[in-house]
Amino acid sequence: MPTLDCIPPEEFTDADADREFLALGDAGPALNALASETAQSILAAVSREPATATEISERTGTSVQNVGYHLSRLTEAELVTVAGTRYSEKGREMAVYAAAVAGIVFSPELDSGSGPGRDPNAEFDAAE
Repeated sequence: MPTLDCIPPEEFTDADADREFLALGDAGPALNALASETAQSILAAVSREPATATEISERTGTSVQNVGYHLSRLTEAELVTVAGTRYSEKGREMAVYAAAVAGIVFSPELDSGSGPGRDPNAEFDAAE
């Protein structure tokens, strides 16, 4: 099962630049979307390799309908994105989903409205 890791601010590195940094006040949609272990499994699956809803269903062992529900919530929270399309054997167009971020950092030390793409070290250094 996927887990949510806690990384202290002093352990952030340049390799973390592709992580999404969210203040707890801005994190509601992401936290709600990740509240389910199924949603966490889906995010982990598309982080490893982009996939269609059917492929995600097979990887996670849950129904296509359940995958669709969680993909909708994860997409709305901007954690998953439609990376492209693929055609089924029957010629139907299917969306291919991928993780929109490499990682997510929730921090009570950030101001609400900081949003993604900010430099976490700048604010943490100023607080010292």
